[in-house]
Amino acid sequence: MSLLLVLVSVFSGTVVGLFALYCYARAERRKVRETMSEAIRARLLDGGKAASFLPEPVSYTVYHNHFAGGLLSAVFDGKRLLPYNVYAVRLHSADAAFNGVRQEWCKAYKPAQLIFGEGPTHATLRAAIHAEHATLYRETGFERVTTGHLRTPSDLCGLLCQGTGDAVDFTYVIMPSGEWRFSPTSSGLVKDALSKHVVHSDAEPAVLYAGEFRLQGDTLVLNNSSGTYSPDKAHFPMLKQLFRANFPSMKVECEVAA
Repeated sequence: MSLLLVLVSVFSGTVVGLFALYCYARAERRKVRETMSEAIRARLLDGGKAASFLPEPVSYTVYHNHFAGGLLSAVFDGKRLLPYNVYAVRLHSADAAFNGVRQEWCKAYKPAQLIFGEGPTHATLRAAIHAEHATLYRETGFERVTTGHLRTPSDLCGLLCQGTGDAVDFTYVIMPSGEWRFSPTSSGLVKDALSKHVVHSDAEPAVLYAGEFRLQGDTLVLNNSSGTYSPDKAHFPMLKQLFRANFPSMKVECEVAA
């Protein structure tokens, strides 16, 4: 009987100890998240100049589309047979940078009216866009995704210089979740269709920002070229702060779309 009590006591102590370790680990993770959020908020307040590195790097996923955009672009646009890549970079504290401001779809833009209007025809068009988005951003299949983390502007440059073919400009949207989604655009019929803002946003009626960007030397140059969302140029300072907070040593410029 005494041996049984000893065993029960040891087992109970082990369970209690494991539970205590679990609670401690949760508390530590919470503390790290709070520290990270405070550091990023500080960067947002001072324009992203507080430090050289984030407490936590920016994660990304690249979705490689061998058929959609790759084979189709080669067949219809006469391009080289390269996978068409779409990117999802998860920026920190995006909603805080924009202070809750959203860019809603442009009511005066006729193509947007066709997508976001009411009725079965508009709903069918949105369903087609959802299907296109799901195809481009799916993770299953042969060599579908590459994942990693970005710590410096050089990391971002290295990411964007891979698999872009002859494209220089990228079409982008920034979602309320902080996900910066983009892909290379070009004059080719297929890539132009696949790089629409509404495709990247999955037909969401509002985003944080949208436009096109390019890397010009060591400078990230963003604009507000989006007919679907027609972002306000008055929010350029928020856009700059967001990228400076996530990449403190990066040069960021904004320009009004031509």
